[in-house]
Amino acid sequence: GVSPFVIGVTVLAIGTDLPEVANSVWSSATDRGDINVGDSVGSVITQMTLVLGLVCFVGRIRGRPRRVLTAGGLIVASLLLGALLVSDENVSRVDALFLLVTWGFGTYVMAREGPAPSIRTATDRAIGRGVLELMAGLAVVGGGAMLAVESFSRVAEDLGMPEYLASFFLLALGTSLPELIVSVGAVRRGETSLALGDILGASFADATLSLGSGPLLFPIVVDGEAARGGVVAAVTAAIVIAVLSTSTVHERATGFVLLLLYGSLYVSLLT
Repeated sequence: GVSPFVIGVTVLAIGTDLPEVANSVWSSATDRGDINVGDSVGSVITQMTLVLGLVCFVGRIRGRPRRVLTAGGLIVASLLLGALLVSDENVSRVDALFLLVTWGFGTYVMAREGPAPSIRTATDRAIGRGVLELMAGLAVVGGGAMLAVESFSRVAEDLGMPEYLASFFLLALGTSLPELIVSVGAVRRGETSLALGDILGASFADATLSLGSGPLLFPIVVDGEAARGGVVAAVTAAIVIAVLSTSTVHERATGFVLLLLYGSLYVSLLT
């Protein structure tokens, strides 16, 4: 059967990434390109540090180093690609198409991991049932995220923060809720590979599918700070992958390191 990790990086990742994709289209259509880029890139790091860190406190996370390195390499490369594409302070339809093609190719590469010999076939039925149950709540969570997006521009203005930075830190928290809820649920069911797959797959989708969906329909102009944020995000993602690849099991110690990384982002981007 198909491994839980592969289900996570494909089926669940697409489902939990819907709020970011919806935000990408909405913000691009309303000429708020900074919100799209900030939320897309910020969600990658929020999920790989804060969300995964919190999940490590819920239960043990298991992941094969090879799979983690494959997914992680794709995430880091896509973040650097995104930083390059926004360095001229716009994202064109050609840029967006390139991002979507990258998402399709990368998802195919991750899905080729195929069956896991150590997973019993009987597990597939339980995994499938868990996926259906977890997916059932995504519409409600996604709707809540969209309500947050609708009022976000006003909140950023009230805080006196640039839309890019506010989106990177604040909006990304809201649109990353599906990944947190799904991953915590998966860990409590003992499906830790499913949780890790969802977080890594959704992070890759954020850096490619989410970032490119809106500009494919409505090209955007972005702040020059976006390129720097993308590079910082890529470096942070590389550190996360290095930590995850050191072991097949991760608990609270790993969670603490990831939460510390998340906090350090505030220092690096707000100073």
